[in-house]
Amino acid sequence: MMVFDRMKNLVLASIHEGLDKLEDPEMMLNQYIRNVQSEMGRAEKAIEEQKKLHVSLERDLEEAKRLMKRREEQAKAALSAGEEELAKKALYSKKNAAEQVARYEALMQKSHDHVLELRLQLEDLEKKYEQLRDKKRELLLRSQSIKAFEQMKKARATFSTEGSERQFQRMEEKIEDMELRESAREGRRGFSVDYDEQVEQEFLNMKKSLVDTKNASEQAQ
Repeated sequence: MMVFDRMKNLVLASIHEGLDKLEDPEMMLNQYIRNVQSEMGRAEKAIEEQKKLHVSLERDLEEAKRLMKRREEQAKAALSAGEEELAKKALYSKKNAAEQVARYEALMQKSHDHVLELRLQLEDLEKKYEQLRDKKRELLLRSQSIKAFEQMKKARATFSTEGSERQFQRMEEKIEDMELRESAREGRRGFSVDYDEQVEQEFLNMKKSLVDTKNASEQAQ
């Protein structure tokens, strides 16, 4: 009754998930889990049936014991009354009742052992179910991690760092070129200089020097 003795995983999995996903580990785990749950249901049902059978056997056993006691009392009463043939029949019936008692006791022991075996198998299936459920969670996490990694690789391939730097560099060069052209157009429209004290002083000194040089030249003539 062990679960994996009955599994035909590839066939059942293909029915539930589709042939195109036959090698998917998550799909296979889902099939294992379904099989374990099915076996757990069968084991629980078998345990309930054995419990009902045990109750029925207990009832029959008690009835056989009462019959055995009653036949013994009837045999004694018949013998006391001098009815030996009737006493023998009562003892014969007692013997049959005793055989029934022994048979019911043996069946009850077998029923008890069977229930114990089923309970052990059910516990084993419950442990297996928990393991498969945890394994499924682990595989889901790993699968999601792999998918995220693959998506990141695709994104990086589409928008690589090197390609982005080249694009931004070209944009910067274009903007600089536009700025230079604009500056050239401004220069053609007129050049203006903002006031600067140091530049102004140097300009005055240069102008004075030129005047002094010119005056000195004229005096020399």
